[in-house]
Amino acid sequence: MLLSSGFLANLAVVPALVGGGDHVYSDELNHASIVDGCRLSGAEIGRYPHADADVLHALLSRSSDSGKRLVVTDGVFSMDGDLAPLDRIADVTRAAKAMLVVDDAHGEGVVGSHGRGIVDHFGVRDAVTAEVGTLEGVRSRRRLCLRLRVCDRRAPPTRPALPLLDWSVASRYGGGASRGRGVGGVR
Repeated sequence: MLLSSGFLANLAVVPALVGGGDHVYSDELNHASIVDGCRLSGAEIGRYPHADADVLHALLSRSSDSGKRLVVTDGVFSMDGDLAPLDRIADVTRAAKAMLVVDDAHGEGVVGSHGRGIVDHFGVRDAVTAEVGTLEGVRSRRRLCLRLRVCDRRAPPTRPALPLLDWSVASRYGGGASRGRGVGGVR
């Protein structure tokens, strides 16, 4: 899925995965867009202390078996720059059979092998239901230009990317996906 901003991606992905009667668990320091996405979903929201996989485990253990369960976290927290303990969070969500969404807008291009992000850094791609990224980084825009032949490569980073894509070329790559990952949205 390709959206014009990371904020919109978070507003879209959480409500797409859970709704009324479901449960979503959010790190207390998640970005406002994740918090708003959780609220828009209509799911019951549980907040766990920052980066505390033990409390997350306890919350998931106490939740009822009815409805879907989703854990959502930033990969790199923008205010402090610390990393989510994604290896531990992935173990907890796997054990609970819950979905996991990671917003890695601040980790892609910086963290992991060749800048592939926090999911790659911790080697937990199999546990991640959706990964949110952004087109705003220089590296991401360059990758998009090389992969999808963007019509106007001079676009400023704040300009919405949707009108810039040659969709006939993008469709050959899975609707804009690059190696299975959505560019500027979720995979």
